[in-house]
Amino acid sequence: MSKPMSIDLSMFDKLKQDMGEDYICELIDAYLADTSRTLEKIRQAVAEGKIDEMRRAAHSIKSTSANFGAVQFSSLAKDLEALGKSNTLKGASEILRSMETQYFQVARDLRKMRGA
Repeated sequence: MSKPMSIDLSMFDKLKQDMGEDYICELIDAYLADTSRTLEKIRQAVAEGKIDEMRRAAHSIKSTSANFGAVQFSSLAKDLEALGKSNTLKGASEILRSMETQYFQVARDLRKMRGA
């Protein structure tokens, strides 16, 4: 049995239509590289207690992930951003773990969709 898709295909198809079929592979590659780096920034910010850095990084992931149709991943980033806005790290480690698990699935699905 295959795993459920982590990408909302209608949202992804809209992005592909808006940006152009030829350009979507480059966009996927850039998104995956940027998101991987941004997750690392979040890990470091949480470990060092840097709430504002965590909030900014989570905001970045929230926005770009929504554009790609990674709705659940974007929602987790929104939850992490909300913690930052509340000036707390309470629960951040748990959300980060969920984000990392979800990102693995998003990356897997996007790579499949780009034919890699």
